[in-house]
Amino acid sequence: MKKYRITAFAAAALMLLSGCGNDPVKDPAVTGESVETVDPNTPPSEVVSLESAHYKITNDKLAYFFYKDYYDAVSAYYDSYYSAYGLDPTKDLKDQTYRDGTWFDHFMAVTVRNVMNYLYFAEAAADAGLTLDDADRESIDAEIEDIKSAAEEFGLSFREFLDSRFGEGLSEKALRECLELYRLSDKQYDAVYSSVNVTDADMEEYYSEHKESFLYVDYRMVEIRADQAEYADDDARIAGFAEGERQARYIEASANIDEYVERGVAYYKSINDSLEQPLTDDEIFVKVTNIVMQYEYNDKSAFGKWAFSGDRKSGDIVMLDNGAGIYTVYYLENAPYRKENATKNYRYLVFDSEEKAIEAFESFKSGEMTGEAFAALSEGREQELGNGALQENTDLGETVPAVEAWLFDPSRKPGDCEIREYNGSSFLVFFEGDGEISWKLSAKNAIVSEAVNKTFAEYQGKYEIKSNIDNAYLISGENAFTESGQN
Repeated sequence: MKKYRITAFAAAALMLLSGCGNDPVKDPAVTGESVETVDPNTPPSEVVSLESAHYKITNDKLAYFFYKDYYDAVSAYYDSYYSAYGLDPTKDLKDQTYRDGTWFDHFMAVTVRNVMNYLYFAEAAADAGLTLDDADRESIDAEIEDIKSAAEEFGLSFREFLDSRFGEGLSEKALRECLELYRLSDKQYDAVYSSVNVTDADMEEYYSEHKESFLYVDYRMVEIRADQAEYADDDARIAGFAEGERQARYIEASANIDEYVERGVAYYKSINDSLEQPLTDDEIFVKVTNIVMQYEYNDKSAFGKWAFSGDRKSGDIVMLDNGAGIYTVYYLENAPYRKENATKNYRYLVFDSEEKAIEAFESFKSGEMTGEAFAALSEGREQELGNGALQENTDLGETVPAVEAWLFDPSRKPGDCEIREYNGSSFLVFFEGDGEISWKLSAKNAIVSEAVNKTFAEYQGKYEIKSNIDNAYLISGENAFTESGQN
C-alpha cells in the first residue's frame, strides 16, 4: 500500500497555490508560548526558535531545514510554479515581495510547520519508547557521506559546503541531529500509519458514504471554433457564431459512435488547411477516435454537471457553448464509474541511449531474472532516473505514457521485461505484478489518512512546542543560489 506523507517541497507547492503560509507570525500553528528572544549577534547554535520537551531547534538546525525545504521546492517546482510568481533564486529572499510579505516569509512558514510536525511525532516516539536502530544510523551516515561527496565536487571542505548551502554555523554534529530528528519522526509516522487496519468492509462503507469522490467518466470531444477573425460588423459576428453552432449541432445529432467519428473527422478536415500545422488524414482520424480522456467528479463545471447527472449513460452526446464562439461536442465513452482496474507494481531504469539500455537488458537476461537482480543493474551505472527500486500500486496517469501502455497491457504477466522509448530516453521496465484495485487503494488511503490526522491532532493537544518567530527571522535570506544561480 502506498504511504502518503506531504514532504517539505510538496507542502511548499501546496501552500503557494492555496495562498497560505505567507506570514508565519499570522500562522496559528506557530503561535503560543514563546521561547526567549535573543540578541541578533548571538551565534546561530545558541538561538532557540522552536523547543519541545526533548528537543531544542537552534537556528543552525532550523536554517538546515529551511534551506533544504527551499532547495527541494525550487528544484522541483521553479519552472512550473515559482517563476510565474516572480521568485528570483539569485536574490535575497527577504528582499522579494510575495503576496502580503516576502518569499522568506513564505518559505519560513512552510519550514516552521514541517519542523513542528517532526517534533510532534518525535515526542510521541519518545513516549512510545521508539528509537533509531542500526539501519537508521547507517542510512543517516550514508546521507552525510553524500553531502561530503557533493562538497568535494564543488571543491569545498565539508564545513565550507555546509556554510554555503545552509548558512554559517551548521556543524556535522548538528546536521546529524537534524537527520536523526527527521528519521525518528518518520519512523513514528510509519508506526501510526501501519497500525491502521482497513478491511474490505471498511472500504465498501467508505465508498458508499463518499461515492462522488470516487466517480470518473471517459469522454471524447470535438471542438468547433467560430471564425475568430475580425468581423465587419455585429451582424457578421452573429452569423459566424451561428455557423459554428450549426456545425456543432450537426455533430451533436449523431446517432451513434460511428456517425460521431465520421462527422468529427469531416469537420477537422474542413478546417485543416487553415491550421498553422495541418494534420494528415490518419492524424485527424486518431484525434477523433483514439483520444479518450478521463474526468474526475466535478459538479461545478458545465461538462461535469452534465456528465455526472443521475440519468447519464455511455454513448450520450452533448454540445456545450462557452459563450465566446467555442462549441465543444462531447461523446461519453463511459458513464460514471469507479476505477476497478488493478494498479501495477514494477521496477525501472532510465538510460540516455538505447545502446546502454540494451546492454543492461542483455546482462539481466543472462542471469536470474528477478526483481532483486533487476535492482542490482543500477550498481555502477549512470541513470537519469530510477534505481530499480520497486514502484508499488502505480495507477493510470502516474507514469510516462510509453511505460503505462506496457504496464496496463492485458497480456502483461509477472517477470516481463522490456525497453520502452519515451521523450529521448530508454526505459528498461520490469513487471512485478498487479497491485491493489484502484478505488480500494483510494478508499484505504483516505481511511488511513483520517486516522493518522486524528492521531496527529491528539499529539498537538498533548505535546507543547514553544516558538519564537523573531528568532527564526535572524536566519539569512541569502543562500547558495544568490551567488551561483540554480545549481
